[in-house]
Amino acid sequence: MWLIINEGFLSIVKHRDKENTYIVRARKESHITDNFSEDKLYVLPKADYPYRVDATTEELTDFLTKYVVERLDYSNFKGSLKTQEFKTFCLSLWRYIYDFYAKDRP
Repeated sequence: MWLIINEGFLSIVKHRDKENTYIVRARKESHITDNFSEDKLYVLPKADYPYRVDATTEELTDFLTKYVVERLDYSNFKGSLKTQEFKTFCLSLWRYIYDFYAKDRP
């Protein structure tokens, strides 16, 4: 699953080898460390998402729940983005998705 939050872009997948565990991955270190314990961070330099943390089902559920309940305090996602670089990325993605689904609009 791809998850875009105002602090970053995360890729979350089920861990192949660890039961009840997910790998939360990012291409930028702060996208992990802003949301998970830096102590759990590991790096695979040649991976497409080099910055990673293993999160149990409970930890991932806690992160997602707390994000929505405690940190999602904006009424406009694009307006909540902090850096121009990340805002440009999100606006490019938004435009691509908008265009992709244009034929489905009423």
